Amino acid sequence: MTNNQEWDAGVWTTRSAASRALFGRAAGYLENSLAYLMGGLYFSGGWLSDCDSYGSTGDSWTSKTQPPSPARQYSSGSAVSAMAYLTGGADSGGTLLRDHDQFDPSGNSWASKTDMPTPARRYAAGFADGTYVYSACGLDGASISMRDLDQYDPSGNSWASKTDCPTPIREGCGGYTIGTKAYITGGEIASLLDNDEYTFSGDSWTSRADLPSPARQWQGAASVQSASAGWCTGGQSAAGARMLDHDEYVVDSWTNRTDLPSDARMWNSAASC
Repeated sequence: MTNNQEWDAGVWTTRSAASRALFGRAAGYLENSLAYLMGGLYFSGGWLSDCDSYGSTGDSWTSKTQPPSPARQYSSGSAVSAMAYLTGGADSGGTLLRDHDQFDPSGNSWASKTDMPTPARRYAAGFADGTYVYSACGLDGASISMRDLDQYDPSGNSWASKTDCPTPIREGCGGYTIGTKAYITGGEIASLLDNDEYTFSGDSWTSRADLPSPARQWQGAASVQSASAGWCTGGQSAAGARMLDHDEYVVDSWTNRTDLPSDARMWNSAASC
């Protein structure tokens, strides 16, 4: 799909479509009102190293400098201190990656950073706290789902292991930040409703209100700090159906919001700008 929809003040609006139908792309949000899509698999064939930015003010897409090789999909995306990060994923041969690359929008340039800790993974969730970026859960090279939570410090170009995510182990969950806490929601082990909260200052986890049914994986997740809210959108149900569902999380409770415009989708990216 090339669909690009904007949620604002309770209403969906169709915006300029992406240039190509892709899936397995990572999204990163920056404070300069630009969202970034990086990597992915082109439906007509071919793995991509593309990096495209979307500006909501002008409703336009711009091609940016490509990330370092290898081309990849199923990576996680995150952003902090006006830098975007592309982490992990899988290359065109199916090899899982530990690569961690930083994009500087001001210079339209990429820099390879310290690899993420072992094991290499795909389907991880990415989020940030204003100082650090995080990679949570995922699927390793033995196709085993993970509970790992790893923190990257841009100032020291270093990784630190943090408290594991709660059980069940999972992959393909949504990750987003609201204030001083992060959330991982849904995911695959027969598709989940679980919604778990991570407190940055205490390096601790708390189980919160489950997602509304149906359980899902591979959904888009985004948050808006000024609204103190997060959203989980689209995804795949346990029955294998692609979804239009759009659910809003505020203060340990969920509300069903207006469904996505058609078409139903999974492996969709989400970002706030």
